[in-house]
Amino acid sequence: MIGSSFVKTGFGKYRVLGNEDNRGEGLLFLGNYLALDRSKGAPVFLDALRPHAVLICGKRGYGKSYTMGCILEELAFLPPTLTKNLASLVIDTMGIFWTMRNQNTVEAGKLKQWDLEPSGIEAEVFVPAGKTEEYGKRGIKVTPFSISISGLSGGQWCRLFNVDEVSSLGVLVVRAIESLKEKNEAYSFKDIITEVLRDERSDSVSKGAAENYFRAVDSWGVFEKEGTRLSELVSGGKTSVLDVSTLENENVCAAVVSILAGRLYAKRLEARRAYEKRLMGGRREEEKTGKEKEKAGREGGKEGAEGKREEIEVEGEVEDEVEDEVEGEVEEEEFPMVWLFIDEAHIFLPAGTETLASEVLINRCLRQGRQPGLSLILATQRPSGLHTDVISQSDLLICHRLTASDDILALEAARPLYMQEGIRGYIKKMGSERGAALIVDDHSESVHLVRMRPRRSWHGGGEPSALMPGVKAEKREETTI
Repeated sequence: MIGSSFVKTGFGKYRVLGNEDNRGEGLLFLGNYLALDRSKGAPVFLDALRPHAVLICGKRGYGKSYTMGCILEELAFLPPTLTKNLASLVIDTMGIFWTMRNQNTVEAGKLKQWDLEPSGIEAEVFVPAGKTEEYGKRGIKVTPFSISISGLSGGQWCRLFNVDEVSSLGVLVVRAIESLKEKNEAYSFKDIITEVLRDERSDSVSKGAAENYFRAVDSWGVFEKEGTRLSELVSGGKTSVLDVSTLENENVCAAVVSILAGRLYAKRLEARRAYEKRLMGGRREEEKTGKEKEKAGREGGKEGAEGKREEIEVEGEVEDEVEDEVEGEVEEEEFPMVWLFIDEAHIFLPAGTETLASEVLINRCLRQGRQPGLSLILATQRPSGLHTDVISQSDLLICHRLTASDDILALEAARPLYMQEGIRGYIKKMGSERGAALIVDDHSESVHLVRMRPRRSWHGGGEPSALMPGVKAEKREETTI
């Protein structure tokens, strides 16, 4: 089986990036090789069976978010046997991915040249609970989401407020939050304010400041007592768009990403442990069955062998039940492998400093996320403004056109030794064609120039035009004076 959007080709060969062992299952069609004469070469796919860390970069208008949308589409178009084990979650900082539910009719002609057809994807769009009315007025179907207030520690609230933890205000905030956490119950902003006001060791000025901060956060509409369950955002075969474009405070966006990414990582660790246990259990069962069959064969007689196997199977089931009861495990649907997409990644992973999301995204998702099955796809138009670990730790780089020297130098600084030519040289070969990309695959230690395929779903990230849609420009008559 070839990629989900790829229909036919005159080429017998194709390239799979990210997993050389993939023999045709779970392939995401990216595009075709770009020859030096600009002709169309063999198709190029990205493996979806294994987790990846992908960095997509490029100057504005050259396909960064567009390419991210192509990968999202491909994941959604995979067959059900694979999609049930995969889930996509997009952190949308620009409010552009809700359009993916619609067909890309504006590029129908271009899609036809690629033997593709316009097609929207099923995606659920989540927005902060306090902002749903704004989307309703525009006729956009959305689902409210919120983060549990208890998900943030006292120190994180201080960083959110830009307050020093050792200041009188910071000490008050930390003490109030930790006091509520000791009760092991969910709490509201009203509970926090009550706890702040009855603190006998703080002055009235600090109490008033803390109260004002928490009342302000309450008005943002993103934090609530209970919060949205992770299972509502992420499940097998689901594409979710988390639109945080209405949150003007970048610290709040970083807090949301930090909590969600941390929860995703933890759930995938649990799922990976359960997966390994099933594998080991299955092998033990095979060995046990083999031994019993051999024993039954020696005793002779088909009926005796069948009876023995039945007895053994019953005993094995009882043993398994006892083991599960002792460990207190409850069998449930496995948490899927997650592809976490983050647009404008430099907001959350800036160079030279840290945000509330930095530690989780770098140390867990980027460095360790592939082992438990968490893929991270980051996009930025400013590689020079991105944390250096993002460039060095990504196993796949998709670079569209760049012209700023700082951005090119940032990529050059992490250029692998197997690249025969510098980043600048490859960018020159790409030219100014929109959609052309340099792909560096660290898995196979190879470099590729690719023309990315057109989007099948509607792209909401294009630049607006002063000419209203559906209105043809009238030819202006020349006037002479």
